[in-house]
Amino acid sequence: MKHKYTIQRDPGAGHLTVREYAELDQDEMSLLCEERYPDTDISTALAGGRQDLVGVLRTRNIFPPASYAVRIAEAIEQIYAGDGDTAVEVVVDDKEFLTRPQAGKSEPEKIDDDMDDDDLDGDADDLDGLLEDEDDIQAPGTIKIADDEPAGMDDD
Repeated sequence: MKHKYTIQRDPGAGHLTVREYAELDQDEMSLLCEERYPDTDISTALAGGRQDLVGVLRTRNIFPPASYAVRIAEAIEQIYAGDGDTAVEVVVDDKEFLTRPQAGKSEPEKIDDDMDDDDLDGDADDLDGLLEDEDDIQAPGTIKIADDEPAGMDDD
């Protein structure tokens, strides 16, 4: 699913507006949420660094994954740097997020598609050996119910 974040600063009103859209239907973006942040909160967060800015941006309504939040924060930094842009769009696709290799994770092992029937037979013999019951399992002694207590009575 694709997401689009429109970020618009309105210096006259003194706030920054972030709108989150999602592609719920093919090639059609639907508005999910709109959040407004006072310029003072954004400026303070910018002075504290990107992590502070991401912390301010995440609310109960908008809580993008970390990689999306960083891209949104970069766009806000660009707007507040005074490059002339007061509106920016950030478009992300969940496919990119889900298919990229994660740091510290190794690639999964390749499965050998060229297995012979002989390979399978050897594994089957090993399984048969594991499933054989060589040890007789003895249940502990039987449980006796006292003659003076009727069975099925609940304790009150």
